Amino acid sequence: MAFAHNANGEPEEKLQQTIPVPDNHELNFGLRWDFVGDEPFDLDVSCVSFDIAGNVGELVYFNNLTTTGEWMVHTGDNTTGEGDDDDEAVHVILSKVPAQVFSLVLTITCHNTGCNLSKVDSIVCQVIDLTVNELLCTLPVHLSKDHTAIIVCNLHRTDPTAPDDTSSWILQELNTPAQGHSVGDHSLLLKVRDLLPIYAGALTDRKELTVVIDSTKRSAGQIRADVKHLVFGVGWLKGHDDIDCTVIYFSKDRRYMDHVNSKNKLVSTDEATIHQGDNVLNASNKGTDKEKVDLFINKVDDAADMVFFCVSTVEREGKWVGRLPQVSGAYCRLLEVKQKVVGKGASHNIEDRKELVRCNLSRIAKDAVGFIFAAIYRDPTKPSGWCVQSIQEPLPSLPCSAVSPAEFIPVSRSLTHFLRAGFKSATEEWVIGGWESFREAAKKKKNVTITVVEGRNLGPQGKKFSCHCQLWVMDSGTATQKCRTVVTADRTRPQWNETFHFRITLLDAIKIVCFDTTFVGAVELLLVQHHGTNFALLQEMWHPLAGEDVEGELLLRISVTDDDNAHRESSSPCSVS
Repeated sequence: MAFAHNANGEPEEKLQQTIPVPDNHELNFGLRWDFVGDEPFDLDVSCVSFDIAGNVGELVYFNNLTTTGEWMVHTGDNTTGEGDDDDEAVHVILSKVPAQVFSLVLTITCHNTGCNLSKVDSIVCQVIDLTVNELLCTLPVHLSKDHTAIIVCNLHRTDPTAPDDTSSWILQELNTPAQGHSVGDHSLLLKVRDLLPIYAGALTDRKELTVVIDSTKRSAGQIRADVKHLVFGVGWLKGHDDIDCTVIYFSKDRRYMDHVNSKNKLVSTDEATIHQGDNVLNASNKGTDKEKVDLFINKVDDAADMVFFCVSTVEREGKWVGRLPQVSGAYCRLLEVKQKVVGKGASHNIEDRKELVRCNLSRIAKDAVGFIFAAIYRDPTKPSGWCVQSIQEPLPSLPCSAVSPAEFIPVSRSLTHFLRAGFKSATEEWVIGGWESFREAAKKKKNVTITVVEGRNLGPQGKKFSCHCQLWVMDSGTATQKCRTVVTADRTRPQWNETFHFRITLLDAIKIVCFDTTFVGAVELLLVQHHGTNFALLQEMWHPLAGEDVEGELLLRISVTDDDNAHRESSSPCSVS
């Protein structure tokens, strides 16, 4: 007989669940919750380890997603409780748990100060035995409305004094209300420790209970100065599923530079980013990375300013194979890795791996076939020179083109602008909801009128000068709305004075390419660079031509207005006046 607690937090005698678990199994503790009313607030799942004396060891929570050696992994923070799958979960590989760990205790806390569990309608904890892929049990979570935390269960090793016990671990239901807004709150940890099994002689080794955690929630952070190696990993449960990961480089002026993916480019030009291949890591262990990319940030091309990490489902025979949220157990994560010297006489090197960002892909938009997960970007004010930003932008309508990163480029390009210039407060803090506002603005069509007026200082020039300009819209990597000027033979001051009309979004780019007998140079107009400023700045100005060994400029007259006709096709040919 054990003690449970009623809705008032008072102890009452009740037969609680105790379930034996073999020591070579893997368990997933998945928690789901529903709220009262339309305004959800933030609940957090955490798991803290203890030794046999009740001293705190490693723990996982929203700001520390993995333990050393990854024997315990948190799936990442969910601040709204939205989605049909687990809101938050903790994955434990019992065969990897260090010998000194005796107990693992799962807790739920209300992150918002001033709030308690009265806003929660229900919480369910399902424990899945991943080794046999079966539901081990469903733990009831009784809500105590005046409390801010619940101690859900304790997974502990069997009583070392009990003979003939064939199981190495026992899962014990606790279901105990408590107070605390994070797993690091002293009062909550005291309550947890009081519920642990006590064995003779162990208390003499008990130390003062002190735990310091970072409970600040943020979407961006800096990479440690001593970290040179990042790993982008993607994993899922079922062997017949497949997800591809792509890494894309952009320059400071938002131009695409390079990429790696599993289909046609495994190594970046600077050799800093290396894709390990298409699903070559399909190991038997569930929850391990099936596909990964290594990135050595100290080798990244100096011209590269931002690096995006993206995932997509696999395209076969011109069709997408499923949607990302439908892939069982799918996740993606970004880790920092550094070498750590251990052992007597510093005799061994081991990898110290820490997760920076993780996403459970079951939570994203149900029709998503692509996903821009995160980015790193240069920041010279930080010790390492790099920061990491969680993005988590689902892409529901990509073309079937898994062999190229082209489907990600328009959104990634706009994100480079957004991360660099837009939607930050005066103190450089990230403005929650800013990207959503930007994305809505980016969906709206714009009427763009471009007059190609004249050129100057064009070069190099052939013996017979015959020059014209071609214009087109880069829409999701495809050239549309193509048009061209007449040909001029005026070498000293080529003039066209021709006007063209386009209908585009902020995510599109208009390319103006100048040709003599061969390519002379190009101008790329990115409306996204001027979002939030005055489009009137574009009215008439000289634009330098870009390209290798290119000289000269084009004088362009540009006007941008909102398009009130939302039903026209953006890919219709441009008009000329």
